[in-house]
Amino acid sequence: MNILGRHTILPSLLLATFLMLPFQVSANNNEGEKADNFDIREEPAHRETILDLFFGSAPALATERGILVINAFDDQNNSGSRDPDEPELRKEIVCTIDKIDYSIPAFIPGLDYNNHYEVRCRGSNFYPTMPDKKILVEHRGDIIELDLPCRKIQNNSAQRNIKQAMKSPSKSAP
Repeated sequence: MNILGRHTILPSLLLATFLMLPFQVSANNNEGEKADNFDIREEPAHRETILDLFFGSAPALATERGILVINAFDDQNNSGSRDPDEPELRKEIVCTIDKIDYSIPAFIPGLDYNNHYEVRCRGSNFYPTMPDKKILVEHRGDIIELDLPCRKIQNNSAQRNIKQAMKSPSKSAP
């Protein structure tokens, strides 16, 4: 066996072990005090290894993303909250989130943590009585439930035109 081979294995193993240790960034104690004064939540820094450089970081887990569940109901008494006798609306309302339309009821997974989303809803027979809603995924794995109170669209102008047409005598050409 070669003597030179034995002496190069140990330093090589030590070097490989050193390179695989995670890099750490130490925070200044003064910055931590400032964060406490302003109620700022600091997330721990991601520890990267040399393997992350070659193979990339692991994808975000499903528990790190938010989930939005949207339901709609016919708010018959205009209270803004769902009562037991108020029926659920299925496929009557469409909500747009991040330029994607979802038919309600909807289960929308994969919302990014600490990100704002605007929910805009509309319908052809019913309309949401709640204005556009802005939501924030505050915590990893948040499940946000949104109940949309809706009212039936009353087409008063079309009904008025039909009644007037029925009352007025028809004009015939001579």
